[in-house]
Amino acid sequence: MISSDPLTAPLLALDASAERASAALAGPEGAPRVLEAPRGERAGRVLHGLVAELLAGGPPPAAVVAVRGPGSFTGLRVALAAAQGLALAMGLPAAGVETTAALAWGTGCSGRILVLLDGGQGRLFTALHERDGRQLRSPRPVADLDPEAALAVLREERPDHAFVRGRPAVLEELRAEGALEWDGPLAGAAAELALAGLALGPAEPLYLRAPSIRPRSS
Repeated sequence: MISSDPLTAPLLALDASAERASAALAGPEGAPRVLEAPRGERAGRVLHGLVAELLAGGPPPAAVVAVRGPGSFTGLRVALAAAQGLALAMGLPAAGVETTAALAWGTGCSGRILVLLDGGQGRLFTALHERDGRQLRSPRPVADLDPEAALAVLREERPDHAFVRGRPAVLEELRAEGALEWDGPLAGAAAELALAGLALGPAEPLYLRAPSIRPRSS
């Protein structure tokens, strides 16, 4: 487990927390190289292909990171399993990056950034982050809220920026309060955060509620 130390470049980052999977390779300098799966392609079918393309002909990564959640139950497991498998096979350190932190970083905005993710079941995953240059603080950690509570947070916090990922039932209400839709890839932002030692946790899924599909009782 890696929790706070920066990871070493070149670093491979994976994300399958939402509709489109992405992978990124970040070197010691410059922006990460990011590849994104076509819309509608399942992460389990395409993620390893993205990784193979990124690593072809170059040095092996020194570490692997994956977006750990919250997000799609299946997608998170696909990306984290891929990261854990690569780390085990290649003897590399592995870590996870929290989804809303990656999104806040990936927008490129500074100041107070409120992130609202469609959490399914009529709920939203909501977190407030503060970015100042290469620093990121999270004064309001990610929480699983009903729509009314999420709207209340948006109105009370009055962030400099608010971004929505997905299409929650209250999307129009969020837009009316100034929130913008954002569905860009998160792998590049996860790589940058990991290299800076920000928002890191274990390479294990971060679920804020139990899955809606459960095994049948015998």
